[in-house]
Amino acid sequence: MSPLDQKVKFGGGNSVRNDDCRPPPARSVPRSSRASAFTLVELLVVIGIIVVLIAILMPALQRARAVSLQTKCLSNEKQIGQAMMMYLGESKGVMPCQPYDNLGGLNGVENFGDDSVNSVYPSYLGLLIPYLNNNLQVLVCPIARDDYADIFPAGSANYAPTATSDTNYMVNGAITGRKIVQIPQTTDLICLQEDLWQFNIAYPRPAHSGTILYQWQFNPAGSPEGREYNTLHFNGGNLLFADGHCEYRTYQQLRASDFGLTGGGGGTGQATDSYQQPDSNTYISAF
Repeated sequence: MSPLDQKVKFGGGNSVRNDDCRPPPARSVPRSSRASAFTLVELLVVIGIIVVLIAILMPALQRARAVSLQTKCLSNEKQIGQAMMMYLGESKGVMPCQPYDNLGGLNGVENFGDDSVNSVYPSYLGLLIPYLNNNLQVLVCPIARDDYADIFPAGSANYAPTATSDTNYMVNGAITGRKIVQIPQTTDLICLQEDLWQFNIAYPRPAHSGTILYQWQFNPAGSPEGREYNTLHFNGGNLLFADGHCEYRTYQQLRASDFGLTGGGGGTGQATDSYQQPDSNTYISAF
């Protein structure tokens, strides 16, 4: 073969590249579905981790929700306090009165939000409704219970909240109808406290019978729910004070003196009484 023939055959004398002689690449073999899936053990481990995380986070989430609802309740009481201050400005400094009851001696005003009732049986909360722009939702804590009639069915069917009368807030009977200037240390005197349940009744608690005051705390014997006042929020309650400010306290912190109560004058209790004393003790006003 001549050199010219070799040039034609091999493309001008260039040598053949080794790359042109490589074998074709091997075909990749897909991994089997069994190799790429979770095994049963791995799946159980993942589920276990999720369960543990939920168990850790749930109490924190529940507490955060409870704190949020407690704050909403505190906001309600602050608005009631503002309404009370507006009322005092127009009543020459006289607190809303609650001289009568329509419950046959149970010391409360049933259907307090009805105009026809409020005109005959005025109550602290009923008199403040116009100063709340008729916002009745402010009158009840968002977590107050409405199952009182289910637990105490005898004679309690009429206590159920209605569209116009729904509250669990109870005014201090020692200050209703009093001049604000007669009340010493308004920053320390409780004006409003919380019941566990919501009713269609505006209760004064402590209640009054003449000059005697009673039941600033309540732990009814035989009740499956235990203590009834100031236990809605982490064993405590939100409180409105006579100067209009609000704060939280546990029921263990409260004393009879916080409501302006003292002993003597026919009362069986003392100003220093706590939740550990009988709720049947009676008192007189300290002012």
